[in-house]
Amino acid sequence: MDNTPEPEPENMKAYLLGGIPPAEVAAQETEYDRFKVDPDSLFEPLRPDYLTFWESIGPKSAIKTTLEADRHL
Repeated sequence: MDNTPEPEPENMKAYLLGGIPPAEVAAQETEYDRFKVDPDSLFEPLRPDYLTFWESIGPKSAIKTTLEADRHL
C-alpha cells in the first residue's frame, strides 16, 4: 500500500513567468481564516489568472511586517 501524499499540481506558466495562481491562494483559505488574514492585503493581480505580492510589501522578509501591521489581526 502506497501512503505517499498526492503530488501538488504544478503550474509551469507560474514557474516560468512568475506569479501565483488564485487557486493556490484559495486552497489555503482555512489558514487565512485561522489567522484572520485577508489575502487581498497580500496579493494583487499580476496578469490574467495570476497574482503577486503587493509591490509595497517588498522583499519576502517584509511579509511578516505587513501581517503584523494589518489592523484586523
